[in-house]
Amino acid sequence: MFTFVISLVVVGAALVVATRVALSEAPLPAKPATPAAGRVRGAPAKIDPSLVIVEHESVTASAGQRLRSGLLLVLLVAFLGAVAALVLLVGGAVVLTGLRSAVQ
Repeated sequence: MFTFVISLVVVGAALVVATRVALSEAPLPAKPATPAAGRVRGAPAKIDPSLVIVEHESVTASAGQRLRSGLLLVLLVAFLGAVAALVLLVGGAVVLTGLRSAVQ
């Protein structure tokens, strides 16, 4: 019983952390390691305009989309937990059956 309670606490904490990450704001766009091409050894003196990456507007998820994502995450984790419990139950039944037949 004690192990079951601990596993529930761990799964609950994982769900809280995952939901906070899913509902948090999007990360800032990645910055280049070097701010100017002139400082990089071997870089061309002029940058070809066709190679310049244009920053696009960031897309933010609505509250409904975030809530739906959190709910989907909870359902997936619950489903995976149920599958893991079923696998352990079947594995335990196989081991117990083998032990019973070995003792007889």
